[in-house]
Amino acid sequence: MTNDGAALFTTILGRPDDDTARLVYADWLDEHDDPEWAEFIRVQCALARGGMSEEERKELRKRQYSLLEKNEKKWTPDFTGAISKMTNIEYERGFPSEVYYTHGCPRDFQKELEFIVKTLPLETLRFSEVSNDNEIRALAQCPQLGQLYKLSIGGLISDESTRALAQSPHTKRLKSLSLWSNPTFERRHLTNASAEIIAAAGAFPNLRHMKCHGHCIGSAGIRTILTSTHLPQFRELEIDGIRLTPEDAAAIAQCPEVAKMECLRFPYATLYLSNATLQALAASPYFSPDMQVDMYSSDRSSFCGTFAEFQNWVQQRIHSATGVGLT
Repeated sequence: MTNDGAALFTTILGRPDDDTARLVYADWLDEHDDPEWAEFIRVQCALARGGMSEEERKELRKRQYSLLEKNEKKWTPDFTGAISKMTNIEYERGFPSEVYYTHGCPRDFQKELEFIVKTLPLETLRFSEVSNDNEIRALAQCPQLGQLYKLSIGGLISDESTRALAQSPHTKRLKSLSLWSNPTFERRHLTNASAEIIAAAGAFPNLRHMKCHGHCIGSAGIRTILTSTHLPQFRELEIDGIRLTPEDAAAIAQCPEVAKMECLRFPYATLYLSNATLQALAASPYFSPDMQVDMYSSDRSSFCGTFAEFQNWVQQRIHSATGVGLT
């Protein structure tokens, strides 16, 4: 890579959220005999930007996979000997941006992360099989955590893991946080205490999306997160593996603060919602008609669409079951 190319790439490392820097680099690649990487950058930036028809999106995705299949080995840095336990790298907007560790945090994780952020415009870290809260405490103290937009942690984690993240000075850039338990371990769970910690900490001012799987966060925890004044950007919630009673659902649906939500997902696993629970959610006067909804019912049928469409779907279910529509 020439000095000009190196300088452009350094700009991308320093401003990973800036598509302009990536597109300038694509122009440079066109001029230096790598037109396929240039095209790949433009294709992925266009997909991330959106605003296209479904047919256009399908064509771009098809082209994206074709270019990556042909060139991934050439484009992906060789981490042999420098990185341990890492099994996967994902591309976003033309560059490797997600690193996945499948066996928890390695012992020299901070040293590895320092190397990664000097090599990739890193935006996402994923961990599975985290073995204890101490691994999360070590992760929370890494300054490089401050570069991330998305963090996903799975394994033996507890409310103390959440507390460690909330006490970190490096989480303010995070837009997405996923916490999930791993069934290969002895089960440990996050509880409503974790929701209270996240809601009260002020450590996640840019958090937009949160996903919890296999934990014991219930309706009280959900309401705490949805009504928090410390999460001004929060718009998307996904909770998997809990049960909601009609009373729980009504308590959530009647919070005025839910009007800001853009996506609410209660999918899969053990969460199968009764008609009464679905009806309580559909009766909310606050959810936006355009909010995206993903639900599983007690008969294992599912719904995915807007809240307005969800209300119609629930009304049809109630009518089929009782002959009476929503009141």
